[in-house]
Amino acid sequence: MAAVANLVWMRRRSFARRAHPLTELECLILDRIGRDRTHKDIAAELGVSINIVGNVAAKANRKLATHDRAMWRAHRVPT
Repeated sequence: MAAVANLVWMRRRSFARRAHPLTELECLILDRIGRDRTHKDIAAELGVSINIVGNVAAKANRKLATHDRAMWRAHRVPT
């Protein structure tokens, strides 16, 4: 059992280390999340559904290996 848990952990670590560039939409959404906008506000601004905002944010979250809005703020490039 411990070997399986260790394998899962190693796969997650290797995934996080790989270079996965963010798409333009992911950058736009993370920038707005970093500015404390809600998914509903972001969806209205970008003309997409709230579900798309959530899905794109989750995908970017996996790419950056972050877990909350505070961490997204840290990854945001200051303007």
